[in-house]
Amino acid sequence: MYERKLKKEGEITIGRIDSINRLPKWSIIYVSYYIQNKNYNYHQDDLHTGITKKDIGKFYEVKYLLSSPEIIRVNYYKQIKDTIAILKAGFPREEIVSPPK
Repeated sequence: MYERKLKKEGEITIGRIDSINRLPKWSIIYVSYYIQNKNYNYHQDDLHTGITKKDIGKFYEVKYLLSSPEIIRVNYYKQIKDTIAILKAGFPREEIVSPPK
């Protein structure tokens, strides 16, 4: 339902993989991100991202809607390593240096 709107009107920010819960038939990836200095958490059910527990704490491009910032799509093919860009996206330095537990 939101795919076309995200493609057309989506804004870009950066999100961090906080944890992954692997189950026999699917996995749940938990991502945190900031929009206008407010922290959001999102979970995505997905088997096909290629993301593993080694990716916890890594940052990726996130597309969201200004009208519904809790609806996002993570681009797992676009990892962000630029510390300045991550800081500008709202993450405190402490969250960049030490990944979530």
